Amino acid sequence: MSTNSLLFDGIDERVVIGDVAELQLERTDSFSFSLWFKIASPDGNVNMFSKLGAGTLRGYQLVLNPFGQILFELINTNVSNGFRVGTLATFEDGYWHHVVVTYDGSSDAVGVNIYVDALLRSVELIRDNLSATILDPAPVQISGRDGNNFPMDGQTDDVAVYDKELSSTEVATIFGGGDPPDLTSVGPTANLIGLWEMGDGAAFPTIPDASSNSNDGTMTNMESGDFVTDVPTTTVVADSAKSVLFDGVDEFVTMGDVLDFDHNEAFSLSVWFKTTNTGGFLASKVDGSLVGYGVLIAAGGNVQFVLRNSASVGVNVQTTATGFDDGNWHHALVTHSGTGTVAGVTIYVDGVDEALTTIDNDLAGNTTVNAASFNINGRTDGSALFGASTDWVGVYNKELTLTEAIGLYNGHLPRDLKSGPAASFLVGWWRMGDDDTFPTLTDNSASGNDGTMTNMESGDIVDDPAGHFAVLIPPPAGFAPIPGALAGVDSIDQIIAFTCAVAKGIRPVVDNLSPAAGASIGQLDPITFDVTDDSGEFTRILVVAFYAQTGIEEVVHDGEIFRGLYANTNSSRAVIANGFKYTIVRTGGLFPGNVTFRAFAIDKEGLENL
Repeated sequence: MSTNSLLFDGIDERVVIGDVAELQLERTDSFSFSLWFKIASPDGNVNMFSKLGAGTLRGYQLVLNPFGQILFELINTNVSNGFRVGTLATFEDGYWHHVVVTYDGSSDAVGVNIYVDALLRSVELIRDNLSATILDPAPVQISGRDGNNFPMDGQTDDVAVYDKELSSTEVATIFGGGDPPDLTSVGPTANLIGLWEMGDGAAFPTIPDASSNSNDGTMTNMESGDFVTDVPTTTVVADSAKSVLFDGVDEFVTMGDVLDFDHNEAFSLSVWFKTTNTGGFLASKVDGSLVGYGVLIAAGGNVQFVLRNSASVGVNVQTTATGFDDGNWHHALVTHSGTGTVAGVTIYVDGVDEALTTIDNDLAGNTTVNAASFNINGRTDGSALFGASTDWVGVYNKELTLTEAIGLYNGHLPRDLKSGPAASFLVGWWRMGDDDTFPTLTDNSASGNDGTMTNMESGDIVDDPAGHFAVLIPPPAGFAPIPGALAGVDSIDQIIAFTCAVAKGIRPVVDNLSPAAGASIGQLDPITFDVTDDSGEFTRILVVAFYAQTGIEEVVHDGEIFRGLYANTNSSRAVIANGFKYTIVRTGGLFPGNVTFRAFAIDKEGLENL
């Protein structure tokens, strides 16, 4: 068990191991990295482990970006020759996490797996064009890269390197259930080529290499007080491992008469669901007279929200999009501002602010308070039950924002709500089988409103958790960046020179851009423009590089690429996590197909304000 970790200040502190033979890893070698980290809300990219040369940035790096994504990259020449893979889920929550990156030596991004807390995580392929050596005489560093660039503001423990692609079983073994084991005796010890235990057995300023190679590290710009006793333990945040399956006949969970919200109160409901059925409530506090509030799946597979004073008076609104009854896991978040009108309702599905269709909008200040029970599945009177799987249900006494909605969706993986967005407003959280004892579903918020599984069996708690899948998102077919700017255009300002008002939908479209006839689409240097929100405040946005057709794009700040995402430009529900999507559609026939420009707010404080 670890007894110490190392704390870095995010300014200039790092551990330098040097250019040692055992860590001169080539793109054709299979290897794995393992480390524990604890980082909260990074201001920029954080290099946790790296061997990168200056200039071309040749080598390898393991990074936590400002959105909390874990990125792994092998580079010959920055951008033009290398690959980058990043998790969809985010881990900047200030808790200890264990990350393992495994690589098969194929020189392809598909040869990478990223495990966090022993779970294989879904990843996005940001680039994949590695074809030359990654060897460089740069030193290996824990915290930062090529000197004092992108240092770590946080803690790390038990950094290990293996000269093989670890299996999922081996990853689980070295995770140790959340308590770091002694890696010199646990796991594939014969393949351990580097182990820095970050304080255990160390004498300042040396961080010993506990493997047989003895490639010790040197604490640089650090003090002996940077050894701290805050270490990973079994308090590591657990992901969902269970869900509750309802039969649609008579099964529901009841919490009693709790969580009343009136027409003039702000609140939000968050729920993960999977169903092929419609017409039932996922969660509600609605009585037999239809007074109250709830979220349901409507007849077309729409996500619907009701806030009613009676059967004939109230707010009733649903997503225009249909088909969420497709048998896949989805995350729904319904927010209410306290206006008691449709204008005060927002419905997010899988992190997307959905367009809404109004059914009723005549609450007119009438109360929605009742004496009904808060139920998961169905209404208090036993009606509107339906067959569905449900996971991690949360209630907040706040209207959550778009940023918070994206954070809860978390790249299609339920996150710990007590450490997640708006945690101080959490008034109900049921983990739907995780650490529950039948027939009680524990309220993991501070409210203590435990639920009782009614007309159910212990077998209704099933091993089918929301969000647990791993998929590599490939680049578009035939993708190849084209160097150079748009021909015939004197300045970038001719292409982008506008202030875009951000409406509720966060999807403004600007038409009729007219670059010179015959121009070809190519990569542009990163540029900025201002975006105003509804209150008139400005936030600086970075525009990505542009590529042909549905291509790939990247956010660049001070020369450092933060992340890249791509989506079919024709998709009305394409998701750009942790940012705002702006699509500019060419209308003059100058280019073959649509060109998509996307922008991300990289200033987290500014992002919160939008």
